Amino acid sequence: MTAPAYPQASVLIVDDDPDVRAMVMTLLKLGGYTQVRMKDSARDLLEELASRSYDLILLDWRMPEMSGIAVLEQVRAYSQVPIIMMTMENHRERVQEAIDKGVTDYLVKPFTAPILLKKINKALEQWFRQS
Repeated sequence: MTAPAYPQASVLIVDDDPDVRAMVMTLLKLGGYTQVRMKDSARDLLEELASRSYDLILLDWRMPEMSGIAVLEQVRAYSQVPIIMMTMENHRERVQEAIDKGVTDYLVKPFTAPILLKKINKALEQWFRQS
């Protein structure tokens, strides 16, 4: 596996599917990331961000109470934290919508560990270079 660019980076996984959250958590831990937390809803994410900041957010597109795109718009109103959208959506128009709203990168499910870690490393390198 690719060595983490910033192993101490704080990463938040937001997905309503417990199996996806657990899988991504395992891949990040195996990939060397140690500061990883999970949330299962958009509401929990927004509450968490009111009191804590993260270096990267992995965000599911389709969640029951609020879409990942709606969450992305709210977060972008006050933060440029890297957000990688995880989704089964792969239509060009939908991808473009996410890009237009400010997503950092895009992962189509199912994805592999090397692709996940490569995208995370790239996003974190850019984030810390700008900070």
